[in-house]
Amino acid sequence: AYGQKVRTAGGLGAYVVRRIGRLYPLHLVLLLVWLGIEVAKLRSGQPAFRGPTSWGAFIQNLFLVQAFGPDSISWNYPAWSISVELWANLAAGCLLLAFGRFWRWGVAAALALLLGFWAVVLNVSFGPGQGEIDILINDADYVFGFFAGMLAHEAHLALKRWGLRWPWGFDLIAVAATVFMFRYAADFPYFAKPLAFCAVVLILAGERGPVAWVLKRGPLLR
Repeated sequence: AYGQKVRTAGGLGAYVVRRIGRLYPLHLVLLLVWLGIEVAKLRSGQPAFRGPTSWGAFIQNLFLVQAFGPDSISWNYPAWSISVELWANLAAGCLLLAFGRFWRWGVAAALALLLGFWAVVLNVSFGPGQGEIDILINDADYVFGFFAGMLAHEAHLALKRWGLRWPWGFDLIAVAATVFMFRYAADFPYFAKPLAFCAVVLILAGERGPVAWVLKRGPLLR
């Protein structure tokens, strides 16, 4: 949606506002719900505002930076992914502005840096700091998928421009690949999972095969 729009500082500003507007309000509402629960616990004499619902973790959640530290799983637990997503979005916007029409090379460089990060941290012991490194490894997995998805979208557009289509029935392969990756993901390196799912998305976006045929039937569309 924004690949061709972030070309100026103004375009980046509009992009940032829209991304925050899409991701932050619901997060804030649920964070306040959790805050109300903690206040109710406090008023009833139960232990409150400690551990994963400490005030320190609350401040991190308020600014959506909790995913990058030891309090990543805190308050509204699933929001860790929104934390990574927001900052990945903002990084992508800066990359689009910095590289202009050569943004694909910027994305490739970002993916190469993430691969280098994994090559180092997965072969080094960090002692007491290993827990923090494990959190960053998980974050990097998400960010890698985000940037790989940008290139997958470009690949989809390229296939359409060239008039190329996947062979009929490849969507069954995509479904099988999804099941396979969920079953054996732990046996593959981190970057294999997002790359596999990029391929799955590319195939399903072609909408050719029995899976696409079923999903396009009237009852399911409704």
